[in-house]
Amino acid sequence: MKLESKQLLVTLAAVNKGDWDDEYMYIKNRIKPTDEEIERFSPLADQAVTVLDEDYPNTLKSEYKPPLVLFCKGGERSLLSKVSISSVSVLDDGKDAQTKKIIDGILAHGGLIIVPELDSGSIIIKSKTESLTLSEYPDGAYDVKSQKQRERTVRTATSFGCKVFIGIAKDSSAVDIAVNSALDVGRDVYVAPTRLGTSYKNNELIRDGACVALEWSDLVSKEKEEK
Repeated sequence: MKLESKQLLVTLAAVNKGDWDDEYMYIKNRIKPTDEEIERFSPLADQAVTVLDEDYPNTLKSEYKPPLVLFCKGGERSLLSKVSISSVSVLDDGKDAQTKKIIDGILAHGGLIIVPELDSGSIIIKSKTESLTLSEYPDGAYDVKSQKQRERTVRTATSFGCKVFIGIAKDSSAVDIAVNSALDVGRDVYVAPTRLGTSYKNNELIRDGACVALEWSDLVSKEKEEK
């Protein structure tokens, strides 16, 4: 059976349940999927974006271990082509009014935000009017208890945006992953300050050199001036 490259990648991703290391070993060792696997999984290619596709975001291509396949779970795929210098990866629990105001301002002024959803393993790209849900993991493959998969979801979401914004996020391990992955590739990290005495890591990050974000323009104004 002749197999198109995109179908091959999608089949390998589905067979290996979205695990990048296992996918790579299949490719490295030239392990071919069975005809049964091809027949079962290649139809998923219509709902997937692969590293071979034109609309695969450039921000991901230069990353270490970029996702070979992202499964589209719903929304507007056209948002992929809009991921650019005005895109901000966001880690936030959504319960702080000031942080919400910053995020709403980014969207209102033409920016995109990229948010990891650790309960589902999804990555959500949002504009003011549209959204797209993606996941490196095919249906049923994400294990919310898997630290490896949770870390991978945060790292991939962080890689989408050209800046990283840490709002008020309770999951300190996710904050560490987002910050470290951003620093690994030289991305700026912006942090919303919190009241003294809280358990959040925000003020500690600012003390250690992160940029302070008080309003939306701290995150998107420079890009707007360049246009």
